[in-house]
Amino acid sequence: MEQVSVLLVGIGGYGETMVHEIMENPSPYIKLAGVVDPYPERCTYIEEIKKMGVPVCASMDEFYKDNSAHLAVISTPIFLHTKHILSALENGSNVLCEKPLCSDEKDIDIILKAKEKAEKFVYIGYQWSFSDAITNLKSDIIAGKMGKLLEMRTIVLRPRNLEYFARGVGWAGKIKTNDGSLVYDSVANNSAAHYIFNMLYVMGEDGFAAEPQGVSAELLRANNIENFDAAKIDFTINDAKCSFIAAHPVNKRIEPLFEYKFENASVYYSNQDNEEARKLLPEGYSEFGNIVAVYSDGRKALYGNPNENACKKLHVAVDAILNGDMSDGPCGVEATAVHTRMINQIQKEFEIKGIKESVRRIEDGLLYADGLFEKSVECYLDLSETFSDFV
Repeated sequence: MEQVSVLLVGIGGYGETMVHEIMENPSPYIKLAGVVDPYPERCTYIEEIKKMGVPVCASMDEFYKDNSAHLAVISTPIFLHTKHILSALENGSNVLCEKPLCSDEKDIDIILKAKEKAEKFVYIGYQWSFSDAITNLKSDIIAGKMGKLLEMRTIVLRPRNLEYFARGVGWAGKIKTNDGSLVYDSVANNSAAHYIFNMLYVMGEDGFAAEPQGVSAELLRANNIENFDAAKIDFTINDAKCSFIAAHPVNKRIEPLFEYKFENASVYYSNQDNEEARKLLPEGYSEFGNIVAVYSDGRKALYGNPNENACKKLHVAVDAILNGDMSDGPCGVEATAVHTRMINQIQKEFEIKGIKESVRRIEDGLLYADGLFEKSVECYLDLSETFSDFV
């Protein structure tokens, strides 16, 4: 095989990232076989794609009626993932689907059986899991270089304006669509899903993720949506306390920042060098943009930038097809099913509480809870802190 034919399903929004990669960084091993999108005009490359003679279809059924592809890259809303993964497998395509795997945990076994029947792979695009930085960190954890896990914490405070919650009519910020399909679109299952999954992923065996135990959650809602837009999710891995704090209704930003504490080393990451981030990092920290392990004897291990080459997952999938490797790769169904099960548990077991009106503010199209940024930072620094002041 000289080239891998690639079908892009969903080319607007985040889906345009893959279009950009193929169009602006052409690979001799990739051939664009077609694009599927009911609203293709949203993609800035659509006229160029048409000029290339690439089929532009409104549905996967329309594409597969007369065409085929070695790989389907799926960048569609969460509630459509199962349907589109199954369609690709049934038509002989391997799959690279954006996170998460699916909305409903009941679909996990359906996807696994379809994958096995088709004898194809299904990768899920948590891009950190495909990065050299995370791959090498996970290898060192598995090898026991850092010793026993003691504690993990991650914080992502990412303001999202009212327009963000108006995107994707019928599914953005929803628990279910109007026809009853599960969506579970939230800060923990969409925007910041990569970072809670990473906590599970690095602690799993090779090709797997750790199953969290003792899951509890505080779920808050400030915006006029059905689901939650802020959360503190606590759990344990191997008896170690872990906490994930994420929020959209905040007026200041902390991009993913974490500390994974082991017996022999603490692992840190922040790509944001500002006053807010520095308060959460060791004095003198200078490795912004890179994951670094600081050992108890003073040694440092630098793992690099997990955000480097966000489209590496595409090239990993293409290489696997060229090499005839139909395994689950670095981030397959069984690994990512852990996150889907966790989200389903949280949504079913814990109440979403509205943030009280007295602290809500609106400025420049952003609805935020006054003080939530500061409280989130407190929760990161002291895992026993809660969001109780806001409900």
